[in-house]
Amino acid sequence: MADALRQRAGDQSLPVPNDLPSVQSLVRADLDAREQVGIQRYGTPLQPHNGRDALRDGYEEALDLACYLRQAIEERDQPAGELIASLNATITEQASTIRRLNDLVAELRRQLDGHIRTVERLSQDQAGGS
Repeated sequence: MADALRQRAGDQSLPVPNDLPSVQSLVRADLDAREQVGIQRYGTPLQPHNGRDALRDGYEEALDLACYLRQAIEERDQPAGELIASLNATITEQASTIRRLNDLVAELRRQLDGHIRTVERLSQDQAGGS
C-alpha cells in the first residue's frame, strides 16, 4: 500500500539502488571545485556581506539554469529521428531539383546537337556549291 501511495498516476518509478556514488557526494565535490574557481577568479570564496546582491545573482543564475534545462528537454524530446526526417526531406527536395536540372541540361544538349547538325549541313552545302 505504501508503494501505491508513493507512486500515483504520472509519478516516476521508485529509484533503483546501484553501486554508483551518491549524487550528494558528487555535488559536494562540485561545490569544493567551484569554491576553488571562485578563489582563483575573485580572490576570495563566496561569503556573506560581500557587497553583492545575492538575490539578484541567484535569480540570474536560476534564469541561466532554466535555459540550460529547457535546452536539454528540447534536445531530449526532439530525437535524432526527427532531425533525420527533416534532413531526408531536404535531401529529397534537393534531389528533385537536381533531376530537373539534369533534364534541362539534357534538353539543352539535344538543342545544341540539333544546331551543330544544322551548321554542319550548311557548311557542307556551301562547300558543295562553291
